[in-house]
Amino acid sequence: MPLQAKIRSFQLRPFLSTDLSFPRAGAIAARHIRAIDGTNGASAQMGFKVANGFSMETSLYPNLLDASGDTLRGTSTYIHGVLNPQAFFVLRNEEASCELERALNKRETLYLEKHKAGSLADLAIDWQRRLTSKLKHLEALETSIGERHAKLDKLYSSWQIQRYTPDGTPDGGPVPAKDYAYKPETHSEYLKNAVVEREGDFPWDSPGAETVSSVITKNKSLPVGTVNIGSHTNINAVTTGAQGEEERKHKHISSPTFNLPTSGLTEAAAAALATLPLPIDDNGAVTPATLALLVSVIGNLKRYVAQESETFYPTNRSTRFNEDARCPWEEELSRWHRELSALEEEIIQQQTYNRRLAELERIWTLELKQMELDAKRAMLAYADSFLTSPIAGTVTHVYKDAGEYVQAGEPIMRVESSDHFLLVGVINCHQPVRLGMVAVVKLLNVLEDGGNIQLKGSVVSIRGHDSDNDEWEVVVELDKVANLLDQIPLNYTFDRGSYQMPEAEMTLT
Repeated sequence: MPLQAKIRSFQLRPFLSTDLSFPRAGAIAARHIRAIDGTNGASAQMGFKVANGFSMETSLYPNLLDASGDTLRGTSTYIHGVLNPQAFFVLRNEEASCELERALNKRETLYLEKHKAGSLADLAIDWQRRLTSKLKHLEALETSIGERHAKLDKLYSSWQIQRYTPDGTPDGGPVPAKDYAYKPETHSEYLKNAVVEREGDFPWDSPGAETVSSVITKNKSLPVGTVNIGSHTNINAVTTGAQGEEERKHKHISSPTFNLPTSGLTEAAAAALATLPLPIDDNGAVTPATLALLVSVIGNLKRYVAQESETFYPTNRSTRFNEDARCPWEEELSRWHRELSALEEEIIQQQTYNRRLAELERIWTLELKQMELDAKRAMLAYADSFLTSPIAGTVTHVYKDAGEYVQAGEPIMRVESSDHFLLVGVINCHQPVRLGMVAVVKLLNVLEDGGNIQLKGSVVSIRGHDSDNDEWEVVVELDKVANLLDQIPLNYTFDRGSYQMPEAEMTLT
């Protein structure tokens, strides 16, 4: 039996109403203002009718991971092409675009390295063979290192080391080689640019050179003749100069000719030379016939003079003793342990990888899947910079504009449905009102032109029954009515306390 109810107040509300916002903070880069009829895409202006809501779940997300050659379809260019026509506002997204391209490049690199070449199963078989061979070589190397160490251990056990003092005398008795330790010395010399010239009768180790500005070469011709030795000699020696500093001497005999002197000989050598017939040619050279005899006489010379030029480089010498002592056997032990440790670590790595080869195809597939998920996360972050409406309706509010900074979840604009409505209000009914009841609302003479409106729907919500006056707060979902907003403005309120409503009734069935 139909129930009659009196209407206390009613308001026409949209069935769907959403305040659109970005899921992340950022600066608004663009507010799209397009044709009001929507021919060029969404327009962020009040009164714009959104013909169809845009669902990313059906129109964008399923296609992002589709392969397009070696890469994925969900590039920044693709996402921009799909979302930009549907977007009312766009945040600055250059950084998100870079992160997306980086993720796609990493995924593509992995794909090219491990998946494009061919069958992963065949590759795993080939690697298994090579890895088995490598493990054999590593084990052989481990054996070789151990054998070498054993030989050195045997030698060090039999060796004895004798220490000596700087003057060459033994320093104690021999010590076992394994116990031998020493401090290494480092010697350095710093040359000075100085030149000395020496001339005269002197032995090789004679001291007393003087420093001059240039090299002077003086030739002496002695009446006893010359001997062509036929050699070229460089002699390096260290001597002490006149100033008492160490000098480094570079002696270069510039001619293979030695001049035999008449002085500085032993008495026996001088007497022998005095009695010898020394045939000399026109150039003053001794003839070959007497060469053998002269050679035997030269052996008795104490001093001689040669055509020579000598350069002396005075030096500063330093000797540095290292702080740390050296112990050869202990160093060998350390080297052996390091080699074994590194080798064992490599063997463990190879054995671990050998176990992975059995599941190589699955592991690489999961790695690629992980890369694709990372890429999809970057795709979604880029897509979040576009503000679209998931529902159809009318733009009723715009809160922000281009250039403003917004927080995540901050309302940007509102879209409300324009073909589906609710009546929300208070009624008086002396009998219980139940969900699902069909409600027919008649509004007579409610508008200025005296027109009548009849709305039909069903009760979808009941609240707050007051036993004193039988008031019910109800929500009625109206059946869709074409052009209802042309008759009643959205959010229009009917209130008996403010408006004259002589005839307004509701029938509940």
